[in-house]
Amino acid sequence: MNAWLWQFRIQFLGFLREPAAAAFNLAVPLFIVVFQAVTFGDFVIGDDLPGYRVVDLLPLAASLMYIMTLGLFGVGIGFASMIDSRTLSGSRLRKGGISMIVSAYLCVLLLLLASGIGLSAVVANLSWAVHWPSKPLLFLVSIIIAAWPFYTCGLLFSVIVGSPRSCQAIASAAFFPCLFFSGAIFPVNSFPRGAQIAARALPGSHAYELITATWVRGLQIPWHSVAYLLTLGLAFTLLTAARLMRREDL
Repeated sequence: MNAWLWQFRIQFLGFLREPAAAAFNLAVPLFIVVFQAVTFGDFVIGDDLPGYRVVDLLPLAASLMYIMTLGLFGVGIGFASMIDSRTLSGSRLRKGGISMIVSAYLCVLLLLLASGIGLSAVVANLSWAVHWPSKPLLFLVSIIIAAWPFYTCGLLFSVIVGSPRSCQAIASAAFFPCLFFSGAIFPVNSFPRGAQIAARALPGSHAYELITATWVRGLQIPWHSVAYLLTLGLAFTLLTAARLMRREDL
């Protein structure tokens, strides 16, 4: 346990030493949400969600952006950098092996995720008095479920390409479709039929649907989205583990 805590400390201090990484992972989603709140904040959503304004759902958009940014870019590029710099070389021979390094790094990013979501919710509440989650504990659980496939997808990208620059390119290719087809920016039901089908095939829409159901009053938990996200997360985990076993440089 002491070795794991030491590894967690190293990874956490690594983020503190890189202001650019913190700015990209935490400040950019917050800036987007504040801009949207200033522009559209007081508009009432409509009959679908009575009593809710656009700004009341912006913490959900921020949560999804934090999940996807930290998962695809934070996990992917960070772990690819460890592979590229040979930091992980011979780690299988050390106590805890690769699993200790991976788990410590993922926990650091989960801490950053909680910080980003909390910061955006506090800013939105102090400035626009937004609603808080209707199911707080379930909201926290939904964040973890939604984050799992994106974090493991970032890991999979890193072990496949092994280069930070290549991982950034492939993460960008995955990030923007998942975000714009999620429903957090534009309602999915406003898309053409083909685009709606594509949106339902991507994890972003299921993640947004799940966290929305735990934030907004009167909505039912979308169990199909829970099953989708858990299945996808498990699949990415198994694929990553299999790929790691095949790499001779780790």
